[in-house]
Amino acid sequence: MLKYLIIALSFLVCTSSAFAKTYHLGGLYTLTYSNGLYADWGDYERISAQMAVEDINDSGMLGEDKLALLDENIIDYHCAEQGSKELGEKMFSRKDIIAVLGIDCSGPAETFANVAAKYEIPAISCGAGAEPLGDSERFPYFVRVMSPSSVFERVFFPIMKKYGFNDVAIFHTTDIWGSSAKDALLIDAAALNVNVAGIYSYDRNSSFEKVYYYLSQAKAKGIKDYFIVMPVPDTAIVFQAARALKMTKGYRFYSSEILSPNNTQAALLGAIGNFAPKASFPDTPELHDYIKRLSERVGKPVSPESSAFLWGILGYDNVRIVAEAIVLAKKDGVTDINGKTIMPYLKKAEYTGLTGKINIKEGTNNRESMDIDIINLHGFVEDQSYVSRWLYVLQNPDGVPILYEKVGNVSSEGVFTFDESKVVWPGDKD
Repeated sequence: MLKYLIIALSFLVCTSSAFAKTYHLGGLYTLTYSNGLYADWGDYERISAQMAVEDINDSGMLGEDKLALLDENIIDYHCAEQGSKELGEKMFSRKDIIAVLGIDCSGPAETFANVAAKYEIPAISCGAGAEPLGDSERFPYFVRVMSPSSVFERVFFPIMKKYGFNDVAIFHTTDIWGSSAKDALLIDAAALNVNVAGIYSYDRNSSFEKVYYYLSQAKAKGIKDYFIVMPVPDTAIVFQAARALKMTKGYRFYSSEILSPNNTQAALLGAIGNFAPKASFPDTPELHDYIKRLSERVGKPVSPESSAFLWGILGYDNVRIVAEAIVLAKKDGVTDINGKTIMPYLKKAEYTGLTGKINIKEGTNNRESMDIDIINLHGFVEDQSYVSRWLYVLQNPDGVPILYEKVGNVSSEGVFTFDESKVVWPGDKD
């Protein structure tokens, strides 16, 4: 009798396992830049996404079904528009993929979103903030777990208004993100009576000489405040030029991107005092657990104020929306779970991630609400000589640790708070 009972139980287990499904995800991440420089923030997104997959599977929220983000389904696209269509085709044409994560740069994201619609596979971004990508009619298979870039960049204006700074220059790249952000900034500037005294635009990966020329023109006009809306490598060049032009005192810079420790010393020194926005996140036990586990994965302590961490945490929240969509689809009786069938449910998903409440604003591809912190670059964690830091980088390619400090916040309701006592202004540190 016992023998037959064991056989029957084994049959039930095998039968149950036979019906369990694995839903494969793809990943398009910036792991390195086109110039070969390591992109720690994109790599942290990848690592965090794989952590989230493990957590979702362990939680049992999908029953016996599982998510999978395999290494062979991850592509490093270098945050580059060149070749993005070919890489998009390579990724979205895979028959076992139900959604593609990452997609953290706006220029290539436009291409990926178009390819996603062609194959009816959702493209789920944790970093592409260009305004046009929020158009659900133009990009029906795109969604993002962050608000558009205008929500991030407009946090600069309250600082200017607080101190009576009324003239600003906008430096932006000519890709979809830079151009659309510039348009949004112009609207906000007009509404707040801030004079845009100069607009300087150029292609991504422009030379130091070109950037130096444009910045020297703006300096000659007497402009003291600068909005910089462009990817990290281009942002770093602006700060290199600012240092070369001796604009590290008496001038104020507000950049949409946060620099990484492995940017050049000249850029980091030129950026001390810079203001930048980041996604706010509540101080929860789940957050502390995530920080601990992420530190273990990367083999070193991870600071919550580092640029890599700030994108990594969005990379983690990027995954949960897929699981929530699958759960909602199953509740509606959908049996064939694929990219096409879960797309409507991505728009209906609502959950609390590490960065707070996440849901998609009706009629758009955008996260509905998001609190934004204002952070301020205080410089290097340790006071060392230029030569000492240079020697350190030779042995540690990740770069010398830098310190960003939270100095303010703009809530999703528009409430502005600012703690001047924590601010390092350009020129405070030589």
